[in-house]
Amino acid sequence: MTSFFTLPNLEQCRNETIMVVLSRSSSFDIRNVIRQTWASSQNSAAIKAHKVLLYFIVGVINDGNVMLRILQENEIYNDIIGINFEDEYDNLSYKVYAAMYFKNKYCKKVEYFVKADDDIIMDPDRLDQVTGTQAESATLFGAIRTNESVIRTIWNRYYISQKRYKKEYYPPYAAGLLYIMSSKAFSKIWNALNDITWIKIEDIVYTGIAAEKANVRRVDISDWYSFQVVPVSYSFKIYFISKFFQMILEKWNCDEAGKPLILVASSFTTADLLRQFYEKFRSLKCYESNFNVFLSGNTKYIVFVVSRTASFQIRNAIRNSWANAKNSTVIRRKIAVIYFIVGIIPDTILMEKVLQESKIYDDLVVTSIRDSYDNLTFKVQFIKKGKVYVILVYAAMHFKQAYCKDVPYYIKVDDDVVLDLDRLHYHKMIISNLSYIYGSIRRSEHVIRQKWNKYHMPNNRYPLNFYPSHAIGMMYILPAKAFWKIWRTLPTTIWLRLEDVFYTGVVAKYAGVQQYNINFMYSANNVKKYDNTDKEKKIFFQSLPERWLCNYYNTPLLIAASSFQTPSDLIKFYQKLRNIKCLGYEVSDTLYLTNKLLSNIFQ
Repeated sequence: MTSFFTLPNLEQCRNETIMVVLSRSSSFDIRNVIRQTWASSQNSAAIKAHKVLLYFIVGVINDGNVMLRILQENEIYNDIIGINFEDEYDNLSYKVYAAMYFKNKYCKKVEYFVKADDDIIMDPDRLDQVTGTQAESATLFGAIRTNESVIRTIWNRYYISQKRYKKEYYPPYAAGLLYIMSSKAFSKIWNALNDITWIKIEDIVYTGIAAEKANVRRVDISDWYSFQVVPVSYSFKIYFISKFFQMILEKWNCDEAGKPLILVASSFTTADLLRQFYEKFRSLKCYESNFNVFLSGNTKYIVFVVSRTASFQIRNAIRNSWANAKNSTVIRRKIAVIYFIVGIIPDTILMEKVLQESKIYDDLVVTSIRDSYDNLTFKVQFIKKGKVYVILVYAAMHFKQAYCKDVPYYIKVDDDVVLDLDRLHYHKMIISNLSYIYGSIRRSEHVIRQKWNKYHMPNNRYPLNFYPSHAIGMMYILPAKAFWKIWRTLPTTIWLRLEDVFYTGVVAKYAGVQQYNINFMYSANNVKKYDNTDKEKKIFFQSLPERWLCNYYNTPLLIAASSFQTPSDLIKFYQKLRNIKCLGYEVSDTLYLTNKLLSNIFQ
């Protein structure tokens, strides 16, 4: 039986929309900032006109002073729903149940029920535009996630035992930061709650399991969401520690009236961040042009070159070689579009040069991530010894999802690679399955534990001795279906600093995405290794064979080569890549078939 220790003024509950914000009992500052920013009648016409009514729902904690302050807070603001249930993460499902119980008992006639987290910024005035005229239909709106695997790893925050939930995949569900139920959808989901399997993950319970049982239509509105990067570190002992990187774009797609088409942004975990980013949210500008203008109906490939911010000459060498429309038919015809993605650095002069470069070439995507190797997961995510690269790659994927969703192929490339896009397009049948990752696949690769090694991975970050199969980072291809599965799995995955291992290995494995080995299309750089006392030294030297495997029509299969770290080498070896000759026909044919079969037959 659900009971309350405090309730707001129930006479107000006649609005079109009721929004219930899940809040920690002790989060007084966060609630006050929400009241002063996006939920203020001064900032929202919908709030002012009483079209949207907002409540906070809190639980009980073992602190008499906090509980007394909550009662005083409700006397002042009249917007607190206090439930007699312990306020902790594993009880979120019951907290949402109490919010729905409150709506069902006291606010039966409202047209929409909105559940929101308290670390978001949103625009209540946009709710009508997002939902349209669906109040009479059984419809649920949110950022819909599909084909998501149930996590069975016991130390994971989202672990669910097979005894608790037997299926291997969850039904489609809405991400928990904010979702919207029409009155009919709410009623059907509410009535289905007695007949479902309960788990601790609230968004999956209500918008997935219960919505599926109740046959409620789920509508994806993720284009209206600005998701934040959420790298997660973990402890095997007790708990997870999440660190949130606030990333909100300076500009957004706009409607004809010039208003940004954005409903919600997350994750702002302090009152100061909520206030700071609300101002940024309010001052979003419109893109002068839609990025899709640079695409055409024929665009098949969007290529992101991950580049260091200061590498101006490298980028120019790429623009003058393999990314030049004069040298590539697919670029000239906009079958392929190329962007460089770079992070910010604390150097005003260099950043001014980046802005000038962007004005000239119009091919830079600049993220708010610091430029260092550690950020590659996000550059592919961010750039300090690995983490930056991970983050830069994430930013590239975010861009693709936000502005080039319909382009079939996403290609990530390092800036020391030469690439022949025309040849790749010619051999497109090799990469025709849109559900696979394509690249030079490494299998059973040892995890490096030596702290001095560039690729060092601490045991508490990744406890296994071998990485899952993954594509090497110099270049890999994510077709649409594989991209979508990986993108949707990211929020539930523990972040690693090695971007290729992370995206094409760890996340791909969780997402159920297979890899297809096309290493016969790659030429990695030769590396001589020298052991000096306890440290391994590597000396790279640039080379490329004179001949390569060809298909039956004597077209070389080689599409990419690395590692060319100077502008002159990039230009020189691009010419060599373009002009490479075929091996003898019998040898080429046999090796081609052998490579292809042995690489993939036992996947």
